[in-house]
Amino acid sequence: MVESFQLHVALGSNRFFEWLQETFFDKKHSQIPKSCSLFPPQAKLLTAVQDFYGCSENDLSQSRRVVSNEPGSVAIYLLRELRDEHSLEIGKLFGLFQYSSVSSVIQNVRFKLTKDKPLQKGIATLINTIRKGQTWI
Repeated sequence: MVESFQLHVALGSNRFFEWLQETFFDKKHSQIPKSCSLFPPQAKLLTAVQDFYGCSENDLSQSRRVVSNEPGSVAIYLLRELRDEHSLEIGKLFGLFQYSSVSSVIQNVRFKLTKDKPLQKGIATLINTIRKGQTWI
């Protein structure tokens, strides 16, 4: 019961927190689950994607067979890559009820990133924007 209710207490100035985030933002470690706590909350990440693509929250979760939804796919990809979210959790956010659907979206984005320069640049810009705008602590 105690493990499910955790409070994060930290001492230091805003400048110290900014330094922590800049230093450890990309330092995700599989054996240290709390290393993801320096990453942006879901809501902030989704808002950044919406602002970047100029779309609404509903636009992110709209999916139709054969028609690509780049903003939604990028949001799913970033939730996995930056926050290490589980497929089922991501699926709940986007109305995808099979973890395999989420995995397929992530794999498709990874594949597109190998060939699509504008997508590479867009995701790099988004990650940079998220990194620079870290105001969530």
